[in-house]
Amino acid sequence: MPAIAQEMGRTLAVEEPFGWDEIVECIRENTEESLGKLGRSAEGTQNYRVVRAKLLEEYATLVDIIKIRTLNFDFVLNEDGKKEAVETPPPNPTALVINDFPYNFKSGIEHFVLWNVRAMSSEEIDKALELHTKKWEVAWFHNPPSLQSIPGLWHIHVVSRKKSPS
Repeated sequence: MPAIAQEMGRTLAVEEPFGWDEIVECIRENTEESLGKLGRSAEGTQNYRVVRAKLLEEYATLVDIIKIRTLNFDFVLNEDGKKEAVETPPPNPTALVINDFPYNFKSGIEHFVLWNVRAMSSEEIDKALELHTKKWEVAWFHNPPSLQSIPGLWHIHVVSRKKSPS
C-alpha cells in the first residue's frame, strides 16, 4: 500500500498513487480504515483547499457550490451577497462528474463523483452508471460520514478505468 500521511485517523495526503487492485481491495473491505487510506496527494489537497476558499467567497457553503454548479439548482443571493441554492430541486438532481480534486490514483484510473439530493439505492446507482459502465470498469464507494468532505449532500465516489478491448 502507498505511504499515507494521517492526522487523527484522517488521510491528509497519499504519497504514492494507488493502483487499481489496491483501490478495489480498499473498497471491498469497505471499512472506515480501508476507505480512509484513499485520498489526495499533498499537492491535490493543497489545491482543493485553495480552490474551496476561493469558491466560498462567492457561495454560502460547499453544498451550495455543488447544488448550483453541478446539479443545476437555481439560487438566490443571501444578505452577504453569496449564492445559496433554492430549496426546490431541478427535475433530475443527479450528476456523474469527473472529480475536480481526484484522489491520488495511478495513470489511467479516473475518479468521478455521483451526486444526488437524496440517498440512492444500489439499483438506482447501477442505472445511473449504466452508460458509464459500457466503456469503463467501475468500482464505487460511499464514504462514512467521518471521511466525507461534503457531508451535507449525498454522493458516492466512482473509480473507473477503460475496459480493455475484448
